[in-house]
Amino acid sequence: MLVASGVLGLVPSARAELTPAEIFVVYNRNVAASRDLAEYYVQRRGVPATQRIGLDLPEADQISRDAYVAKVRAPLRAWLRRQNLPDKIRCIVTVYGVPLRIGGTGTLPADKPALAEVLGELDVAVADLQRLCRDLEGFDGRPPAASEPVEKPDPPKVLARYQSLRDEAMAKLRKAPASQQAILTRRIAPLVQRGEGTEAITAAMQSNDPAGRQLIDALKAEGRKHRQRLGELVAGCPRGKDRAQTHKMLREGYGLRALVEHLQEDKADLEGSQTNAALDSELALLWREEYPLYRWVVNPLNWRVRHDKALAERFTPPPGEPVVMVCRLDGPTPAIVRRMIDDAIAVEREGLAGKVYIDARGIKAADSGYGEYDEDLRKLADLLKTRTDLPVVLDNAPALFQQGQCPDAALYCGWYSLGKYVDAFKWNRGSVAWHIASSEAVSLHDPQAQYWCKRMLDEGVAATLGPVAEPYLMSFPRPRDFFGLLLTGRYTLAEVYWNTCPVASWMQVLLGDPLYMPFAKHPRLKPQDVFPVEGLAPQTQEALGTSEQRAIMQQRTAGSP
Repeated sequence: MLVASGVLGLVPSARAELTPAEIFVVYNRNVAASRDLAEYYVQRRGVPATQRIGLDLPEADQISRDAYVAKVRAPLRAWLRRQNLPDKIRCIVTVYGVPLRIGGTGTLPADKPALAEVLGELDVAVADLQRLCRDLEGFDGRPPAASEPVEKPDPPKVLARYQSLRDEAMAKLRKAPASQQAILTRRIAPLVQRGEGTEAITAAMQSNDPAGRQLIDALKAEGRKHRQRLGELVAGCPRGKDRAQTHKMLREGYGLRALVEHLQEDKADLEGSQTNAALDSELALLWREEYPLYRWVVNPLNWRVRHDKALAERFTPPPGEPVVMVCRLDGPTPAIVRRMIDDAIAVEREGLAGKVYIDARGIKAADSGYGEYDEDLRKLADLLKTRTDLPVVLDNAPALFQQGQCPDAALYCGWYSLGKYVDAFKWNRGSVAWHIASSEAVSLHDPQAQYWCKRMLDEGVAATLGPVAEPYLMSFPRPRDFFGLLLTGRYTLAEVYWNTCPVASWMQVLLGDPLYMPFAKHPRLKPQDVFPVEGLAPQTQEALGTSEQRAIMQQRTAGSP
């Protein structure tokens, strides 16, 4: 338990450290408006004139991975090194005209042998899981239902069927008469062990006898060592030499279900799926030499990661490979981008005023991951209502705010209207707003597009964020973290985002002036209001996934230790 006097040790620095001297601007030298906007921003914010570069880039929203490495990463690294800037630059600003996305890699030639092996292993594991499903159907003595033979079973469908049959079997066990409980328990225990591994059996063990408790404690201690070693092995998959040992330990410790899930992850990794990314999110790892391209890398700048000792030790980058904050000055037109810059500078002088609109959906926190996120929106509303004098409008019903319902809007966060902006708002100058959905920054320039990022910038928002492709909910900042930190008035927009964004090398992009501080003139919260003092481990687990097994399975996708 941490005492209240130590709360400032939990949060980012108590002042905004990002300055114009620590910014580097990147524009597309083949797009005149890109060059002009870069020059305009450098002049308006006092960024040193030498801290910008025009790159030879296509005039397109997407470039290939090879083009990113050759045309963005390599020349940018070389320029910064020639200017002796690697240790000085903390934030890179990409400007209108710089591509928005990086395409996926596909299967690399070197990965084809490993992919063939994984596909064979997956077929065997799925067939074993199908046999387990048949055994679960008949565990209570009833004959299993007849089923059509399937030449090539679909792993997700088999996993779903297994979970359903397991739940049904456990429900039958709970409802069985006392006279049958012991018999049915003996029948189902080995089936659960095959499906869930010894960890599930050990976790369910109880004893009133001291010797029994001692034995159980010893088994659980052994299980913790098993998890630690397995985590090290999983981090090397699917290309590591210990793949066979990894799969054996997964099957024994966590069962067929975990093995099939893991093999599916390996398959997707080796096929090069989910290796696309927002260019800005990838650029955050400019100095990282090697890291997995499949899915994401945990963001070590996230405050929850930095202040959890175990996570900080695991994800802090090695010397010389810092994570760089990245922010984008981009929008539907060059005129709108110029307006975003002007609005940020003008509003800082007087402070951002207006109402806060929060659009939750009424999902119970315990219902799902969606419920946890919905609850965070309600927590944000509660924080602002109890700790500030800001007018807060919370909608906790499934329907979204509708036309004309949100005048005088300064801040907004809500969900879920996929790729279909709802014109409910009258945005105040300098407003900061974002919508939680899967594709709201797919395009910023298509005149007909109704993506929320594009349309909010059309209508006057100064800063927003969103994904360039399917991001998974966990990749969004927590609204209470993001807006809470913004309202302290102590951090720039870039610092707020990178202190609260969970991952890099993924889909999210931040749009706006990275130096924007809308509440610097009139702070509405203190850091102590935003960040909990009762310890970080539970909050960190909530942010990154509470399941130990999920943590193990994601260690490789999150990056090597």
